[in-house]
Amino acid sequence: MRFGIIGCGSIAANSFAPSLVHSDKLDLVAVCRRDADKAQAFAARFGGCAYYTSAAELLADDSVEAVVISTPSDTHCSYTLAAAAAGKHVLCEKPMARDRHEARRMIEACRAAGVTLGVAYRRRLFPQVIEAKRQIAAGVIGPTVCTRSHYSGGGGFGNAWQRQPGIGGALMEMAVHRIEVLLNLADTEPVEVCGLVDTVHFKDWE
Repeated sequence: MRFGIIGCGSIAANSFAPSLVHSDKLDLVAVCRRDADKAQAFAARFGGCAYYTSAAELLADDSVEAVVISTPSDTHCSYTLAAAAAGKHVLCEKPMARDRHEARRMIEACRAAGVTLGVAYRRRLFPQVIEAKRQIAAGVIGPTVCTRSHYSGGGGFGNAWQRQPGIGGALMEMAVHRIEVLLNLADTEPVEVCGLVDTVHFKDWE
């Protein structure tokens, strides 16, 4: 399958593009970024594929069969809807959307267009997560009454949009991975959700 990448930031450079270039089943055929020089440099770095300065141009490329959407979270819905309308399969970077309403629109649009929609939650494929799921299902661990997930680190929130309420932040950027793993391990839907927030360390990024 031939892929295009919408958004050539750090996650595209460090994860998606290298994976596509080194795959024996997938090809990277196009990328887009608003800055033409940066788009060209990115394309040259990863095999010399086509490059565009807008998603519309990339989606109009008939050689592109599927797209990776690796842009800020507040654009995931609109780009997914556009990709579905163009008949392209979609792999969307996490978090899928800003809220359940956007997520539902994305699912419905891709379903109506007959294209596949995936979200890049790769941690469910980690060996330790697969083994934990196997042991829980087999009853080796025992009845699960409580689970705890921990993450420490700065989160890499170097970009302004990653810290804007409703777009980024610790929950949207990193906690979603932990939540997804817990949902994957569970055999039932959540019946109650609560949260506790505390600032244990603060650094003024500005």
